[in-house]
Amino acid sequence: MPIKSLYTKELGALVAASAKPAHPNRYHVMLGIGRKWSVVLQGNIRATRVFNTKPEAVEFAKECAKKIEGEVVIHKSTGDVDEWLSLAG
Repeated sequence: MPIKSLYTKELGALVAASAKPAHPNRYHVMLGIGRKWSVVLQGNIRATRVFNTKPEAVEFAKECAKKIEGEVVIHKSTGDVDEWLSLAG
C-alpha cells in the first residue's frame, strides 16, 4: 500500500518562511571566544568579523547596518543588551 504524502506546496512555503530569520537586518555586537568582540548578523552562526575592542566592533556593525538600513544591538560583556540602534532611513 503506497504511503500518502502530506507535503503540499503551501506547506513547503510555510516551512521556508518560518526558517528565515525574523530580522535579517540586525547586527549583534557581543563578546566572543578569547575575549574578542564579534559582529554577527542575526540568523548566522559565524561572526561577520571579529575585533580586539568593542568600539571597533560597534563602528563596523554601524557601517554594515547603515548600508542595509538595519539595526545594531550592542551587548554588554555579560550578554545583556546595552544599547539598540536603528539605522533605517
